[in-house]
Amino acid sequence: MLFGTIFRFIHVLGYSDNCKCFFCDGGLRNWEAGDDPWQEHARWFPQCGFLKMCKGEDYIQSIQDRLAEVWCLDCLAE
Repeated sequence: MLFGTIFRFIHVLGYSDNCKCFFCDGGLRNWEAGDDPWQEHARWFPQCGFLKMCKGEDYIQSIQDRLAEVWCLDCLAE
């Protein structure tokens, strides 16, 4: 599974699903079923060099654009 090559799991008391990118050291936790490691990495750490090399700027921008649309819709709903 590619997930294991992108992130290494960090076991911290109370957080069994902590992990960090081996390249940028960006940490993620609270994974849910169906979460995609690449998408979450692009969402939270878009400047990661490994992410840029593997997925490209267009992929990262598409994730960021989709996230901005969701945030805008949430703001309009309030």
